[in-house]
Amino acid sequence: MAPARPDYHNETGFNTASPYTDGTDVLLSDCAADILARYPILVLATPIISARAETRDKLEAYVHGGGTLVVNAEALASLPLLGASLDPSALECSTVAAGSTVTVTPVGGGSDLHVIETEDVRVCPLGGAEALDPIAVADGSPLAFPLAYSTTAGKGTLVVLTSSGMSAGPVAQRLAGITAADTELPNPYPMAAHARALLDGIFSSGTPFSAGDGLSVVVNRVGGAGSVKYLVAIANPSGHALPFSIKSHVGAITHTEEIVLQDAGLGPSIVAQNFTGYTPPGSWELGSSSASAIAGFDQRIFRVTVAQETASLIDTVAPAASPNRIALPLPSTADLTESIMLRPTFGQHFDAVVVDWSYVERRSATQARPQPPSCASTTSDACACSAAAEGRKMGVHAEHQYHRRLHQRSQPVSRPSAVQQLRPVRAVHRADAVGAAQDVGAGQRVHAHHRPDLLCRRCAHPTTDLQCTLCRLALASL
Repeated sequence: MAPARPDYHNETGFNTASPYTDGTDVLLSDCAADILARYPILVLATPIISARAETRDKLEAYVHGGGTLVVNAEALASLPLLGASLDPSALECSTVAAGSTVTVTPVGGGSDLHVIETEDVRVCPLGGAEALDPIAVADGSPLAFPLAYSTTAGKGTLVVLTSSGMSAGPVAQRLAGITAADTELPNPYPMAAHARALLDGIFSSGTPFSAGDGLSVVVNRVGGAGSVKYLVAIANPSGHALPFSIKSHVGAITHTEEIVLQDAGLGPSIVAQNFTGYTPPGSWELGSSSASAIAGFDQRIFRVTVAQETASLIDTVAPAASPNRIALPLPSTADLTESIMLRPTFGQHFDAVVVDWSYVERRSATQARPQPPSCASTTSDACACSAAAEGRKMGVHAEHQYHRRLHQRSQPVSRPSAVQQLRPVRAVHRADAVGAAQDVGAGQRVHAHHRPDLLCRRCAHPTTDLQCTLCRLALASL
């Protein structure tokens, strides 16, 4: 991703190259295992703070199933995986100084790479390292342990960085004095050279097409009988021409055809003609597009045919069946809302909770009553409840329940009712019924039974139909 820039007045402050195409998603730790299985590569670079045991099980199953998982020191410190662990506060932690040469062995094989660290990198010893293979070692350094390891488990691979993968601290001096608009800011936390080399090899292995340095590539597989066709979009985010060459990593290319782009009759080469409105203000040497070059800010699409495709398609995985009549037992003192929210994957395992009799005993009959369908969940005219007689009766009932509950709330209680917390729609209806009609005049209060239309104003348009069963149930439960 391009470094952030202050006060940029055009897209050049946001455009960036995407050498690994656009096949990247950001997932949360509560992601289901069947969804994780659809990704060939996962990178875990932040600590896991909740549901650690479940997350560990999912990630280890992902590796055993054939995935490649990359974790850094911060993630591994919070979540040991496959016998590997790390303590970032260990006294043995050390610093690889800027200027050090690191030998990197690409994951999956290949010739060793020699990279030079441009910033200090803090690394820590790895627990369980004897079962892993070192793949990044600082040359001539007194450091007694590698900067990265890898191991195979089942059908997959685990890659461990013993650092955060970035510089040891912010490069503050780089940011000093940069205040002008349209000026690029340097990255305060540059990626470590060895981490960049390792990730480049891993990501490149999952990239179907490449086009050249500094370019953005988007790929779409459109199928075909015998031979497979792809649409490959190439964009140049820079303000000058760059060379390009489409290379396939999924089989030999047998045919390439450019799709000519037309826009409002302006022609296929808008950027080259430098039409006003298509080029950011300023002086640009955009160059021109050709068979081997793409002009600055230009975008082109090619139809590419590949014979004997070597890529393996990800199988469509049916989602796991939803839980059916599986309940989580909770203590009677538990807050239901908090208990469920603290379990981000609750819905993947349970569809109910179970509490004992004492939970119900501490609540009134009104509080413990099951919540019926509310007006907010339907657009049926049967929920309009505009008949004056029905509205008057329900208005009096709702106001009585409102004052009764006010009295209950005036009594000392240890904590808010969990049932009340789980029923925000009901609270809204009560407010609509008895407290929301004060806008008719300063100091003038209109009770609900004087304004029956307030009772279900969240429903469909008013009607004279007396079929208001749902609304009566909702108000009766107040």
